[in-house]
Amino acid sequence: MGSCRLPAATALTAVCALALDASAAAKCTQGTISFALVNAANASTAGNMDWLRTCLPAFTVKAYTNCSVSITAGSSAAGAYVPQIWSSFPAGTQPKALRACPTAEGAAVAPAGSTQASMQAAIKSALEKYVYGGSYDLATTSTDWSNSGYILVAAPQKGAFPSTGGPLKYAIINTPDGSLATAVGTLLGQSTCSADGSSGPEASKGECVLQILPLLSPSCAAGRYEVVGSGMLGLGILGYKICPLCKAGTWSASGASSCTACSAGRFFMGLGAGSSAACSSCAMGYYASGTGNSECQPCDAGMYLNNTGGTSSSACQACPAGSYAYWPGSSHCLNCVNGVPACVAGYDGGLSACNSVATPSEGYHILQISTRGTLRTCAASFPSLGAAYPPAMTRCDVTADPAPAYLMAYVTAACQGPAVWQQSIYPIKDKTCSEPSAGSSWSISQLGAAGHSYSYSSLLVGGFYISASKIATRLALTGTASAYQLSLDTFAGSTLSLKIWAASTNITQAATLADTVAGGTSAWCTNGYASPVGSYCPAGGTEASSATQCSAGTFQPYLGQAAPTDCWTCDPVSNGNFTSEADSDYCTFPVSNVACYPGEELDVTTLACRACPAGTYRSASSEAVCVACNLGTYSAANSSSCTACPVGQFSDIFGLAEQSSGAAQPKCFTCPTGYVPKDASGATGNTGSSYCGSCPAGTQPNAATGTCDPCASGYIRIGESSETSYACMQIPPGYKAVAATPLQAVEPCGYGEVSYYSSGSRVPATTTQCQPCTGGSTYAPHKGMSACVACPSGTYPTKSNATYPSNDQCSKCSTLLTNGVAISYWPASDTTGVCLVCLAGNEVQGGGKSCIPCKPGYYNPPFSGSDNSARYESCQPCQQSWYADSDGQTACSKWPAGTATQGTGSSS
Repeated sequence: MGSCRLPAATALTAVCALALDASAAAKCTQGTISFALVNAANASTAGNMDWLRTCLPAFTVKAYTNCSVSITAGSSAAGAYVPQIWSSFPAGTQPKALRACPTAEGAAVAPAGSTQASMQAAIKSALEKYVYGGSYDLATTSTDWSNSGYILVAAPQKGAFPSTGGPLKYAIINTPDGSLATAVGTLLGQSTCSADGSSGPEASKGECVLQILPLLSPSCAAGRYEVVGSGMLGLGILGYKICPLCKAGTWSASGASSCTACSAGRFFMGLGAGSSAACSSCAMGYYASGTGNSECQPCDAGMYLNNTGGTSSSACQACPAGSYAYWPGSSHCLNCVNGVPACVAGYDGGLSACNSVATPSEGYHILQISTRGTLRTCAASFPSLGAAYPPAMTRCDVTADPAPAYLMAYVTAACQGPAVWQQSIYPIKDKTCSEPSAGSSWSISQLGAAGHSYSYSSLLVGGFYISASKIATRLALTGTASAYQLSLDTFAGSTLSLKIWAASTNITQAATLADTVAGGTSAWCTNGYASPVGSYCPAGGTEASSATQCSAGTFQPYLGQAAPTDCWTCDPVSNGNFTSEADSDYCTFPVSNVACYPGEELDVTTLACRACPAGTYRSASSEAVCVACNLGTYSAANSSSCTACPVGQFSDIFGLAEQSSGAAQPKCFTCPTGYVPKDASGATGNTGSSYCGSCPAGTQPNAATGTCDPCASGYIRIGESSETSYACMQIPPGYKAVAATPLQAVEPCGYGEVSYYSSGSRVPATTTQCQPCTGGSTYAPHKGMSACVACPSGTYPTKSNATYPSNDQCSKCSTLLTNGVAISYWPASDTTGVCLVCLAGNEVQGGGKSCIPCKPGYYNPPFSGSDNSARYESCQPCQQSWYADSDGQTACSKWPAGTATQGTGSSS
C-alpha cells in the first residue's frame, strides 16, 4: 500500500512570524493549534495515570500578538481529577476530595526571547503551570519538537507525582496554516501515515489509518476516536484518519467518532478503554456524580456509604448518633466498647456485624513492638515538613534493639483519645523516653526542684480507629497541613504492622514526599493501663487503681514501671537538700529539721513554719506540706483538716477558702436560682456537695434545705429545673395531672368531666382526676372544660359513649307517642335531669319546653285506662255536637237533645 504523507502541519492560524535573527523584534499574529494523545506507555492500565495523561489527553495552544502562549484542555479534561493530598505512602493515607482538572484557558506565558527555543520553552512552561495553576509548577523532562506532525512530552517522578513512564505522543489534529513553522521549527514539517497505521519509528500501530476511498476506509480501533485529515490530492480520494486515545472516564467501540462517558457511579482511571466493561463501580464510601469520571470522590468524614456505585454525595449517610467515621471515604461507622472498636452501621469488610448496640466505653491497650524494621533510622530519611518528627519514634526504645518496646493506647468511647481530635498512644517502660527535650548533661538521680522538664505530652502520637483493625493518624480535614503519619494495621491474628511516613495537603511539599519507613510488627497484649509517674504496677494490674505509689523519699518519673525497685531513692546531699512525698515523679520537697504543727507547713525560703493558706490543710501525721481541700470542702487559714460544705452550699473547685467567717454566713458557694447542691453520688440535702444540679420534673428546689421537694397537691412542674423554670405551677382549670411519679405532665379533662378551683382549692382534690358533671341538668360537651353547663329547655343530659364518666350531650324530650314512650317536656326551672310526662288534659308547647292545659273546646284524653299521660302532643277539638266548657278537659261532653253546635271545638 505504501505510505501517505500527512499534510504540512500548518499550525497556528497566522500565529508567529518570528524572525530567527536575534536582533529582530518579535512580531506575532493570533492563532491556535490542537494536539491529541495518540500513544502513551501502559495507556489502558487502570491506575497508571499521571497529571499529563489525566488532565491533558488533548489540548490547544493559543498564541497572541505579543507572542505569549496559553494552554486550554477544554472538554477533554471534564470529569478528570488529580489529588489534593500527597504522601510517600498513599495506601495508608486518608482520602481527600479530588481536584477537578481545569478546562478553561490557562495563564499566558511570554517567551523569554524571539528564538525557536524561546517559543518552545514558553509552551513547555504553560503546560507545567496548567494543572495546579500558578500555585505550583509541575515538571516535564522534555518536550521534543523534532518530529513532523507530532510532539513528545515526558514527565519524571517528582516526589508524590508519578512519572509518565516514557514519552507521551501528541499528534497535531488541527493545523489551519503554516505560520508557526518559523516559531517552533520542524514540528510543522510533514509526517507520514504508513500502511500498518503507525506514523514514524516511535509509533505503535493504530495511531492513524489510511483512507483509500470512502467505502474502503478502515476504522480506528476500539478505545480510540476518529479525526479525519485532508486528502493529499485535495479530492478526498487518498487521505488518513488520526486515532487519538479515549480519555480517562470514557470508552469507545471500533470506528467511533467520539468516546462514550462512563455512567454516573462508575469510573475508569486509564486511557483507551475499548468497552463499557472497563468502567468500574465506585467502591463503598465513594461516589461519582455525573458521567465520564476518571475517579470517585470520597464521602466526607462523619458520613458513610455501604453500597458500591454511589452516584452523588447525597448517597452518603450521616453516622448514627454516638458513632463515628473519622476518615473520608468510610463504608461504616464505629464506636468503642472498653476501648475496642465495634461497627455500628455500614459494612466493614465482614470483620463484624455492623449492628452493635452495646454501650460505648473507654479502654486502655498495651502494644508490644517486637520487630522494629527501620524505624530507628527513619528520622534521617524524611525531609523537613515544618513539623516536629515524633520523638517517640526517634528517641525511645521503639527505635532500638534488643529489648521489646511498648506503647499504651488510651481510647475513649468515641474511638478517639481524650482530646476531641485523637486517640492517645504513649511509649511506656523505656527510661530514655521520659524527657525527650532534656539534655544529657544532668543526672536524673540528682535532679532537684528546679531544672526538670516533664515532657510526656510531646511523646504523644494521636490517631483514630479507622476500622475494627486499623489505628491511623489524620491530617487536618480543612486548610493545608504537613505532618508525619503513623498507622497500626492488623495483618495476621494479633500481629500488627507499624508504619510511619510523611504526608501533606500543601502542594509545595508534595515533591519532597518520597520515603516511607516500614516499622516491622507489633502485637496487642491484654487490655492494660500503664502505671503513672510516681507509681509502679505489678504484673497483672489492669486498672489505674492497681498502681502502687512510690513511698516518701523516693521518686519515679517514667510511665509503665513494674517493680518497687523502679522507685529511686532521693539523695538530699547531692541534689540540693530535696527529698519527696509519696507518689512523686521527682525529689522536689525540701529537707528541714523544723517540725511544724498541724495547720502549718515549712517555708522553704525562711525554713520557718507558716500557716496553711485558706483552702488548704495539713495534718502533721499524713501530709508533708499544705494540701488543697477536695471538692465539696473548704477551710480557713491554719487548718489541720477541711470541713464539708454545709447543707445548701457546695464547692466545685479544689482549694476553696472559707467564704465568710460569720456563723450564719455562707462558707461555700450557693447555687443559682433553680438549682440545688449535689454530692458526688447526686444526692441532695447533704453536706459536702460538690456541684449544682437540676431538680427532676414534679419537684422544685428548696433553697433552705438544699433538696428537691415534691410539688403540692394541684401543682406540677415539667422537665428539669433551670433558672427560668424551677417553681411548681398550678394545674390549669379543665386539666388534670398524668398519673406518674413524680407528676410531670398534664392532660385535659375528658368528655363529661371538669376541674376547677373553689376558694383556692382544686375540685376535685385528687390532681390526677376530674369531676364528673353531677348536676341533673348539666353536661360537659368538650375536653378541657372548667365548668359543667345546663341543657336547654326541652332537652335532657345524656352520654354519647357509655364509657364517659358523665353526660356530654343533650337529647330532646319525646313529643310523639311512639313505641310506648310517653309525651314529655322539660322546663328550664327543672333540675332533675329527666323529662316530665305531660298528663291527659294538657299539651306540649315550645318544642318540649312546657306542658299547658287544653283550652275550652279542646281535650287530650289519657293514653289508656291505667296510664294518665296525654295521648296526643296537642289538644284535640271537640267534635260537632260535643263541647268542653273549661280548661284541662280529658274528654268532651255531648250537647243535650234538641241542641247542636255549628262546628268542632265548641266550649258551650
